[in-house]
Amino acid sequence: MRKMFGPTITLGVEIASTAVRMVEVSRRNQRFAIVAALKQPFSPPAGEINSDAYYQALEAAIEKCLAGLRKKAKRAVLAFPSRHLISRQIRMPHMPDDEMRASLRWELEKYVPLSADDYVYDYLHQGVIDVEGDRMAQLLLVALPKEEVLRHHACLKRVGLTVTAVEISSFALSRLLNVMREKDLRTYGCLDMGYDRSTLTVFREGKVQFIRFIQMGAARLEESLAQTFPVETIRLRLAEAAVTTEATATYEGAPAAEEAAVTETAVAEAPEAYGAAAQMQFLLQSFFADLIVEVRRSLDFYNLQYRDDNFSHLVLCGGLSRLRGIDAYFTQEFKLPVSVVDMQTSLVAQIKPACLEQLTPDMAVVTGLALRSAEED
Repeated sequence: MRKMFGPTITLGVEIASTAVRMVEVSRRNQRFAIVAALKQPFSPPAGEINSDAYYQALEAAIEKCLAGLRKKAKRAVLAFPSRHLISRQIRMPHMPDDEMRASLRWELEKYVPLSADDYVYDYLHQGVIDVEGDRMAQLLLVALPKEEVLRHHACLKRVGLTVTAVEISSFALSRLLNVMREKDLRTYGCLDMGYDRSTLTVFREGKVQFIRFIQMGAARLEESLAQTFPVETIRLRLAEAAVTTEATATYEGAPAAEEAAVTETAVAEAPEAYGAAAQMQFLLQSFFADLIVEVRRSLDFYNLQYRDDNFSHLVLCGGLSRLRGIDAYFTQEFKLPVSVVDMQTSLVAQIKPACLEQLTPDMAVVTGLALRSAEED
């Protein structure tokens, strides 16, 4: 039995496309400490993500990750990938919260292929506006298939964990960034560049305001690189690469990126002209140019929907944010301040030295999960 005045231990568990990540937070009153950070490679078996083989492989990966914890935590906050996650900005007549929640079922029916009974859903109230004389509530509706939630719950239960909450990445990042940036009330964005897709979240007044999923991630970049480089060397090359605005900056006489269009012909000819490093730059620029186009489209849609163009800055996280020069590249493209999540600096006083090196930008979501307090459940 936990001591009445002892610390509360929360384990954040993020199931990603290529890894299981865990962060353990010890909390006492208003203070917290990050005491463990672990990552276990996870290669889901081919086929349907909800198959028995998938959950068997997942359970094995979770157990390996848990083996690295000194003390076995019991309370877990979970995030997992779902191709069927629904996130919608909606408007409904203003009404009491209990009536609002009951009415959401019928609103959800508009967006799901089957019944709302097959989903677990919740909403974030974003305020009340006047629409042609009627008071309308602006809501962010989020829903996950109930079967996926229950099977992930059961998977963690079998290894001794009790899931107290399931979150999507945007809300975990909101919690982390509010701690790191002391509740920045400006409008700003966070681009989480994951493996299968990227997620753009816009925050306003310290809360999630807008979520947009972009079907571009590290997998697409690796697929592009695999057409030129040996598959086994791709991740090593990415670890050594730097994103620059000039594709061949280190080669005397080479044209700058803005002068040489990143076309298939240019990419194909790059090795002969400048070498493999130059072609890596062409391919990186081609990928990020496409990603930036999608981010701009998402921000334009946000501005149109919310009449809010006071976008102050952009924060990057996820595996691709570890590329050298990525913040400077995005800064030049967007003409606004861009930074990479840096927990090792911002939270250094709260991080146990033994896990400091593990808290890289791809651990941002799971750290946000672990920071969820018991009062939020």
